[in-house]
This record gives sequence, structure tokens and C-alpha cells, in this order.
Amino acid sequence: MRVVVAYDISDDGDRARVAAVLSAWGERIQKSVFACTLDADELAEVVKRIEEIVDTRTDTVHVFHQCATCHEKVVYVGQAVGFDIARFWIV
Repeated sequence: MRVVVAYDISDDGDRARVAAVLSAWGERIQKSVFACTLDADELAEVVKRIEEIVDTRTDTVHVFHQCATCHEKVVYVGQAVGFDIARFWIV
């Protein structure tokens, strides 16, 4: 599945750690936004790692699921660069 993760984290260290977690699983498309292709277990692992880092009293993390049809309708403006959805054939 394709997800877009956006966050607003006040602590510099926590923000850097969340970015490091997301960098291992996806690609940065903005300073606080990552696009990731994950299966359900991987998504659960990423969310677990993020939950261990953030302060839920002050920080915000959004995980938006993006279906293939929605991905094909993304509009890019300016310097924005498209990101790929991994496609697999099962034989």
C-alpha cells in the first residue's frame, strides 16, 4: 500500500529520529512529508517506531493511505517530482 506520512514535531531530536525512521522506509517529498510503499506489517512497524519517539501531548503525525487510482491523480506543480508506486505481478 502507498501511504503519505506528514508530521509536525516540536523537538529537533525527535523530529530527526522520525525522519530517519521514515527515510529507511520511503522517500522524502517535503521537509516533514514522506511517501512510503509498505505492506500492513511494515506500516505497523513504522507506526510503532514513530509512537516510541514522539510526544503525543505536543506532536502530530498523520498517515494517509493512498490508493492506486488516487496516486494516478496526484498533481505536481513547480519543482515537485513524482514518486513511484511499486507494482508487482503475481504469477
